Amino acid sequence: MRTKIFYVVLLLMFAGFLITCNSFAQVMIEDGKVVLSLKPGQSIMNDLNLYNTTDKAVKIKVYWEDFEYQPPFDGSKKFLTAGTSKYSCSNWVKYSPFELEFPPFGKKKVSYVVNPPEDLKGGYYGVLFFENAHAQTDSSTGINIVSRVGSLFFLESENKVIKARIDNYSIAGNVLKSNFTNEGDVIIIPEGVFYILDSNSIVVDRGDIAKVYLPPKETAVYSFGFADNLSFGKYTIVMTVELPEGEVLVREVDFEKSSDSTFKILNIRD
Repeated sequence: MRTKIFYVVLLLMFAGFLITCNSFAQVMIEDGKVVLSLKPGQSIMNDLNLYNTTDKAVKIKVYWEDFEYQPPFDGSKKFLTAGTSKYSCSNWVKYSPFELEFPPFGKKKVSYVVNPPEDLKGGYYGVLFFENAHAQTDSSTGINIVSRVGSLFFLESENKVIKARIDNYSIAGNVLKSNFTNEGDVIIIPEGVFYILDSNSIVVDRGDIAKVYLPPKETAVYSFGFADNLSFGKYTIVMTVELPEGEVLVREVDFEKSSDSTFKILNIRD
């Protein structure tokens, strides 16, 4: 019977752990996310530091893949063969070595060089994976488990365009929904908060807006729930949304809650 292969992808944004299932050996990555603002033709060299945190030897292989955020743009990613994404930078990012052997409690580094083209514009994205070179077999199921972690690369030109639009507002069931459109040329991950004012300008509710992870020219539903115990009357929602590079969108939505607990949007202001 052919042995089944089961890939477990453990991808952390700020630190990574490579787990070999039976020995529980772990490799920690210092930089789970590399963000660079680049000039056309500029060359950048740096290292990723990795640490074996246990008394077990570990061997891993290193390779590159492209990635794209997928609808509904909640952070889920699709990993692609290097060079196949329209935002791929695999042909101008070089790294070495391709394999690493860690002694117990050892430290290793992977060096990378970024050589962007002269016509660089917008954002390019990929992930450098570190994968356990030897699959571990679950004795109870016969499944080989291959574990990997990665460092995400966000490589963007200095003259990138950061621009977004929020429109198509609706309120139903104590949830405000809108469309968030990325009109720029780099990925946008907005940081949003809201508060609600009553007719006397008193804050009656506040909270965070769930993040969306939005590639250029894509649109996602941008929504949040608010208190379900608002009295009947008129209110204003103030949304403050931070974009990269200090850009901020502020939107005010006047609405009314009627006696039958339905909502009507009265006015929207930028």
